[in-house]
Amino acid sequence: MTTILSDPSYFIPPLIGVAVTSILLIMALIWSRRDFASALFCGVLVSVALQNFLIFGMRSSPDVYQALLWEKAACIPTVGVFVLYYHFTLIYTNTRGQRRILLASYLLLVVVAALIPTDLVIQGMRVEDYGYTPIINPGGYPWFAAGSLLALGGAYNLLKHYKVSASHEEKRRLAYLTIAVVFPLAGTLLDGFTNLPPLL
Repeated sequence: MTTILSDPSYFIPPLIGVAVTSILLIMALIWSRRDFASALFCGVLVSVALQNFLIFGMRSSPDVYQALLWEKAACIPTVGVFVLYYHFTLIYTNTRGQRRILLASYLLLVVVAALIPTDLVIQGMRVEDYGYTPIINPGGYPWFAAGSLLALGGAYNLLKHYKVSASHEEKRRLAYLTIAVVFPLAGTLLDGFTNLPPLL
């Protein structure tokens, strides 16, 4: 099994993710307005930091059994990132008419949390050259796909608001928020649907 000294490229990225996200969270807590949209955005950042911490725990596990526990735990904040991001975009852009999708997204999070202890989402771990990788049950793929669709839906909400906004400052902020979802989305898609070394 690899160690942090033998393969830092496998172990360091989630630690960088925790550090960067923690800095962003502190900045958001200090400089953002005290409203529901800001609370949701902070929830997104907490979920990303927790996801990265759990991934580091998985990668530094001494065996596949402990790695499986860490990986299963990481699934909940992974889906939580997309649910909270989608909810944030609805509140931030004052988008109406997507209440059913929002309720379904929180139901998705509850169902994933309930299924994680079983083998219906992640059925095990295997050792690759670079370290551990999950064995995803075929029934688990729809849950990851649903999270990705929520991320795309949130980006769509932001882009739609971008088109009608007259403020250059707000347009810049909307562009950053839209681009920001690319990284967790790419990580989830590559980690869930390929055998490449995990990005995060």
